[in-house]
Amino acid sequence: MKASEGAVSRKVAFIGGDARMLAAASALADEENAECAVFGFENFRSASENYTRAQTPEDAVSGSCAVVLPLPASKDGLRVYAPFAEKEVYMVSVLSLLAEDQLLLGGKTDIRINEVHLKTFDYFSREELQIMNAVPTAEGAIAIALRELEITLHGAHAAVLGFGRVGMALAQRLHALGAKVCVCARKLSDLALARSMGMESADVSDMAGILADADCIFNTVPARILGPALLGSVRRGTPLIELASAPGCAEKETAAAAGINYIPAPALPGKCAPVTAGKIIERAIAAILKEECVL
Repeated sequence: MKASEGAVSRKVAFIGGDARMLAAASALADEENAECAVFGFENFRSASENYTRAQTPEDAVSGSCAVVLPLPASKDGLRVYAPFAEKEVYMVSVLSLLAEDQLLLGGKTDIRINEVHLKTFDYFSREELQIMNAVPTAEGAIAIALRELEITLHGAHAAVLGFGRVGMALAQRLHALGAKVCVCARKLSDLALARSMGMESADVSDMAGILADADCIFNTVPARILGPALLGSVRRGTPLIELASAPGCAEKETAAAAGINYIPAPALPGKCAPVTAGKIIERAIAAILKEECVL
């Protein structure tokens, strides 16, 4: 029998993930009065739980209107990202449980999943999630800087590379803390916006001097914009906090050879503020479920 036969109204299954997904399930149960069932968290216990722990993926999926996969849904395309599960959870096994009318939601879903199950939605692609996710990313980056620096951020020279959602959120918070912020970007509109907020700005083609003066560098650009020459202009020991996805702004080995304190800092929301990050995910999930009229 397919999972949706005799479906229970407002039941949502959460399969795999880290602490963010349990926070998302808890928030969905609280805020939307949904019946949430989770699987893949056998090795993780939270203080209070208002969701049901399913014994098998079949139990979680059965009767649900939607199945939620984590962020990322998978790291290798084969297994659901489930770091707290006792056993591997394979994507093909989860997909085989779905009925045609059940929704499948995931973060950074592989396009091949969409080909297998038509009602698939990538909640990570939603603009509201991207905007809100920039906040814990910025705060996490600042926490790293405070840990690595021997000076206060107040009065420090901070270079922010890129002025997208994360770059803007970070630059604003650094500026509020009294840092001397210089935004390096390509778009004239971004450079003007940074100046309008009381920060300095420079085109990425003219940032050698900015990098040389920086006490701390934050990169949000997912491209190799720092070659050996630019890395050579950075003072030895300067923290370079990498916030962008692969390939990042520089090769780790080249940065290390230049004496730079290169710090990869991926997925900060889940590491520094999992409850907040989970609630951000929950809002995106709830919006999709309401748009699809299942919640």
